[in-house]
Amino acid sequence: MPELVDFYRVDDLLNEEERLVRSTIGRFVDERFLPIVAEHYERATFPTEIVPELARLGVFGMHLKGYGAAGMSNVMYGLACQELERGDSGLRSFVSVQGSLCMFPIHRYGSEEQKERWLPRMAKGEVIGCFGLTEPEFGSNPAGMATRARRDGDDWIINGTKRWITNGNVADLAIVWARSEQGIRGFLVEKGTNADFGARPLRRAIEQNVEDPLSEDILRGAFKGKDLIKITVKSEDEKNKHLFFEAVASGQGEEAKQLAKASSDAT
Repeated sequence: MPELVDFYRVDDLLNEEERLVRSTIGRFVDERFLPIVAEHYERATFPTEIVPELARLGVFGMHLKGYGAAGMSNVMYGLACQELERGDSGLRSFVSVQGSLCMFPIHRYGSEEQKERWLPRMAKGEVIGCFGLTEPEFGSNPAGMATRARRDGDDWIINGTKRWITNGNVADLAIVWARSEQGIRGFLVEKGTNADFGARPLRRAIEQNVEDPLSEDILRGAFKGKDLIKITVKSEDEKNKHLFFEAVASGQGEEAKQLAKASSDAT
């Protein structure tokens, strides 16, 4: 990195291994992604042919340990995402949704069976995940979440619509958030079998003077899924964060503010 660009001398804070991660991902972006990004932008497509290469670089869930993940530091993960973002925000989103929004919840809250089944294949890019939170009417605000989940014997029946879901139209696995009698919960939903979902890609009109309204990237379905996230409170900090989420979801405004402040103070 040229010294004149690094005004705060951040580079001086990095060790040799962190610089190596940055330069390796940066070289991939320069040599493999930037030469093709303009074409894919015009066609409104994603270069799926680079997914195996990204997996070999270890960027999927690279901050996680075990189950095929690279086990690198958060600093290395941040540097990798910075270089991917330099190439294109969509490229960084593809990687960070896979690792942070999909692999991390399974790694943190999933059963051992779920971890063994999904994480190694996700680290290899063989299974792509998406994160179903945002909805058409209320955005990413869980207080207005309309997607519902109800028990049906040992299964859950989930009905709802999600929108603006990164990776939604290519995903093999979705982590879907829904409101149940027990509160808002997360579910693992596998594409196909009894649990299915579909998504329409968001495209733009390439030619001028063509009346072609944008389609919406929607994750929609009525499906059965296994309960994934059962949060166990391990510290006051985690308790505050969890209660804050529940308070917002329940519309308890003043309590939510107090819990948010407690969570902020704890960190």
